[in-house]
Amino acid sequence: MVLTFFFVFFHTKSKMAIMQTSYFLRKYQWLLLFLAMSSVMTAQIVITKPQLTFSFLCQSETVNTTHDITFTVSPIGNINSGNVFSLEMSQDNFATAPVLINPIAVVQSGSQFTMTFSLPTSTFGTNHRLRVRSSSPASVSPASDPFDAYYIKHNQEIMLNTATGINNISFCSGGSITLFIFNSGTNSSPLFYPELTYVWKRKQLPNDIVVGTGASLSVNQPGEYFVETNYGVCTPSFNSRSRIVTVTDQSSSSLTITSSSGNQICEGSNVTLTGSLTGSAYTFQWYNGTEAIIGANSSTYTTTVAGNFKLVADNGTCLAESNVIVLSPITFNVSFTPSAPITLSPGQTETIVVTTSATNPVFQWFKDGNVLSETSNTLIVNETGAYTLIVNQTTGCIVSEEIEIVVQGPQINDVPNLISPNNDGSNEKWILPTSITSQVGINVKIFNASGKMVLNTDNYENNWPINESDFVDSNSVFFYIISKGDQKIKQGTITVIK
Repeated sequence: MVLTFFFVFFHTKSKMAIMQTSYFLRKYQWLLLFLAMSSVMTAQIVITKPQLTFSFLCQSETVNTTHDITFTVSPIGNINSGNVFSLEMSQDNFATAPVLINPIAVVQSGSQFTMTFSLPTSTFGTNHRLRVRSSSPASVSPASDPFDAYYIKHNQEIMLNTATGINNISFCSGGSITLFIFNSGTNSSPLFYPELTYVWKRKQLPNDIVVGTGASLSVNQPGEYFVETNYGVCTPSFNSRSRIVTVTDQSSSSLTITSSSGNQICEGSNVTLTGSLTGSAYTFQWYNGTEAIIGANSSTYTTTVAGNFKLVADNGTCLAESNVIVLSPITFNVSFTPSAPITLSPGQTETIVVTTSATNPVFQWFKDGNVLSETSNTLIVNETGAYTLIVNQTTGCIVSEEIEIVVQGPQINDVPNLISPNNDGSNEKWILPTSITSQVGINVKIFNASGKMVLNTDNYENNWPINESDFVDSNSVFFYIISKGDQKIKQGTITVIK
């Protein structure tokens, strides 16, 4: 345009004028070139910010499948014939690479365009923005206003806990139950789409309360619960939710058991235990201690042995646990005198007398496993050994008790072999254990290193050395013999340190 102007202007002048024009062109050729390039560069377009015909978008495979935006282009005459408009979408205001959307249609009306498009199936969330891009000339619009958009992948009832869903469920007081989205492994379950999230709600006026997220919910409060796929603003418009499930607090039924014979059992005889709950609504399991009794699955149980018995009843929702009945075997008391262990000195005899609460008792005596002839409650012993008594109750519950009675010779233990009579109040005397001094007929002899007897007594009172004349050297060794009758029961040395 500028070049044409100069050409026409100078074409009408004289030769001198032509020369002046040539000089002017040479002098200002860079300016003229810049003006020519500016003319080419201004052949661009401006695309206005897309105007949304919606406030948010909710689309599924069959619902709300297309959407429109409008924008204007100026100057309209600068659009080249091969131009193509495309659409870009972003959730971070185009800070990173956007999602490219191929428009379904672009309709022009003067300088205004209407673009029809469909959401990508990955669309999910808030703060989406759109912008329009042209190919010839290359230009891009500002970003649109933000909006929420969701592509609804799952749009049918969510089944809870089973393939067909549930309407009611109960938990026991103090416990809980779990509601969970049933995973069918197909697109009938929203779990087929791992990117989906969920909101659990409990019905309450005026507004439902959000009580959890995720694929399951632990419930310990009664109420009406449901879950829905979290499609944001689109959630109310679609069907990806469960039916309302009524959760109730079902207290455990009171369960008690009784015994046909109180708390005792004559082992081998039958005792029947009976639970207070009956009926096909329950399954039962009897226990002895912590061990389940195999096959004991009714409300009654007959036992022939002692134990700690209880019953557990299950109605499919709650477990009821009964009281514990301790069945103790019927027994009787057996005692004897003198108390064990019985110490028998050589030549000595001892009479063992047995007392029992058994009814019509029968006595059977053994020594070292051999049967003795005695059958009464009294046994005279004159030998050491292991004696056994079996007492049989012959009336009522036929039971027996067995006791062991040890008869032993004199037991000599812990005779000291060192004393230090230096008047410090410690270890001054040779002290014999009571297992020796308490016996009748004990004789104690003490000899010095030369063999001279310095003590001979049948009534030792733990008082040796009696005086310092009993020893001369500061460190003396003495020899002792402890005997009972003709039997030597202990001997050894005593070192005296002053």
